[in-house]
Amino acid sequence: MDRLLIIDSNALMYRAWHAISPLTAPNGEAVNAVYGFTSMLFKAIEYIKPTHIATAFDTKVKTFRHLMYPKYKAGRTTQPNEFYNQFSLVKKILNCLRIPIFEHDGFEADDIIGTLSNFTIQTHPNMEVVIASGDFDLLQLINPRVKVLIYQQGVTKMALYDEDACYERYGLEPSKLIDYKALVGDKSDNIPGAKGIGEKTALELLKQFDNLKRIYDLELDEQTMDYDNPIKISTKKLLKQYKNDVFISQELVTIKKNLELNINLDNCKFGLFNEAQIICLFEQLNFASLIRRIPKPQNASTNK
Repeated sequence: MDRLLIIDSNALMYRAWHAISPLTAPNGEAVNAVYGFTSMLFKAIEYIKPTHIATAFDTKVKTFRHLMYPKYKAGRTTQPNEFYNQFSLVKKILNCLRIPIFEHDGFEADDIIGTLSNFTIQTHPNMEVVIASGDFDLLQLINPRVKVLIYQQGVTKMALYDEDACYERYGLEPSKLIDYKALVGDKSDNIPGAKGIGEKTALELLKQFDNLKRIYDLELDEQTMDYDNPIKISTKKLLKQYKNDVFISQELVTIKKNLELNINLDNCKFGLFNEAQIICLFEQLNFASLIRRIPKPQNASTNK
């Protein structure tokens, strides 16, 4: 079966930036994030053995989430210019490897990944999808043909999540992670959730009532409330008090799957790169160890 590897580029760049010690190319340019990103890319290729690869990037344009909720991701620390300047070099490496880059103003890389995954499973019945990231938010995309490869520590330790692994970690099916996150919020993204409702309570609510709609449409209605499984009075008060925040949070955490992208998976076939060209670039960057790790394609002979 063919396999599409989708790289959550911004997530891997941030992880590489923080995990790899300062490193400069012979010209003095900072390249630690570039080196770490490429190392993680090669490790994912070695492990997943994809026939196709695509990468997703954020853009600098504010997204629909910022417009919906201006406090979205407020308070995040801005990284030094040395970090942001490395994105162009990463894209140069991807271009040399003939790996397509997908971006869409107004949306995040997560939405691009969701769209690529959805497009693939709908149009290519014999293709699996593996998403490489460090962001557990992407676990909501898991289904029988979509898995998520999470980098857990540094740039080397990985864990592959399928439906069973997701349930083992959270006690919930992947699709229910949206409502779970809507209830508990997320400090890192400044998603409010329902203040006072923690992970344990959110898990209990979703196991008991299945989804947010049922909680709010039925269980908080005195006329239809399930008196055999009542919500605690204190929890009920919090749910009512923060109802607006909960449903805003639900929209914020839901990954889009229907962006208008120009997707042609034939262009994502991996292996159509010029090996001599990428070796030359790595030599310029003094990435000798990466030269030895240049992956061999699964579906095509590397062009010499």
